[in-house]
Amino acid sequence: GAQEHPERLPSFHMQRREDAAEECRDTGEVSFGSTDLELVTDPDTCAGTQQVGIRFQQVYVPHGATLTEAFLVFDVDEACRVGRTCRNAGRSDTALTDDLIVTIAAQSADNAEAFLEEVNNIAKRPRTLATVQWSVPAWEHEHDMVASVDIAPVVREVLERDGWSAGNSIVFLIRHES
Repeated sequence: GAQEHPERLPSFHMQRREDAAEECRDTGEVSFGSTDLELVTDPDTCAGTQQVGIRFQQVYVPHGATLTEAFLVFDVDEACRVGRTCRNAGRSDTALTDDLIVTIAAQSADNAEAFLEEVNNIAKRPRTLATVQWSVPAWEHEHDMVASVDIAPVVREVLERDGWSAGNSIVFLIRHES
């Protein structure tokens, strides 16, 4: 099930739909502005797997700040339970038997730029050396809030960059591993 974490401050939210993008790994085609993100397949737009980018603007955390933990939190759009056939839950209309494994990195940039509808706009962004793997659980109920694994090592690498300053933007990059 979903990991539960008490609310922590500061908290940052996506400000615009354009701050979330999906890129088909086979073609490099990028789309953004969707009402939801598919982790990691969307048969309506991509024959294979896709990677996802999420941008947070105006992150007011100072350079080198001590960060003990950090999470991405997702609002479940469609439930997908083990043993059922799922649609639009990033599972390609197939029966869900295992958790989905994704790797989360950040863009290795002082102030991550907005996404563009250009080929490989997500794939060509330099990634942090720090990454975490997340075994994404089945989405049990619509509108559950599901937290990722702790991504603090990824965020710390960005906060420690010489050019990072409070108010900059950070992009998280999520791709399928299994």
